[in-house]
Amino acid sequence: MTRVNFVVEGQTEEGFVKQVLYPYLFMRNIISTPRLVRLKSSGGSIVRGGIRNYEQPKLDIQQWLRLDTYAYCTTMFVFYALPKDFPEWIRFPQHPHPIIGFNIWRIHSAQI
Repeated sequence: MTRVNFVVEGQTEEGFVKQVLYPYLFMRNIISTPRLVRLKSSGGSIVRGGIRNYEQPKLDIQQWLRLDTYAYCTTMFVFYALPKDFPEWIRFPQHPHPIIGFNIWRIHSAQI
């Protein structure tokens, strides 16, 4: 089976992967696994969810690519709140109103 790992911004995106994408993709022999962006570690616990800059998801993506070299890795973030330090952010279409919903930003199948 093909595996796709999703680095997601919050619980809503995580639920979307688990409840909507997983059943659909599983019928096509694709396993999808979501993981919330890691924000910080303190006192043995890990805080996940939400992003303030590109460095946070970048570290998660790089780690997952190293640990699972045979899987694809993609991201799912809310587009309107995407931090401006994301690569190629300037190329994203600008819209006068917030775009609400899920936006898959870029598929990563190789090292970043």
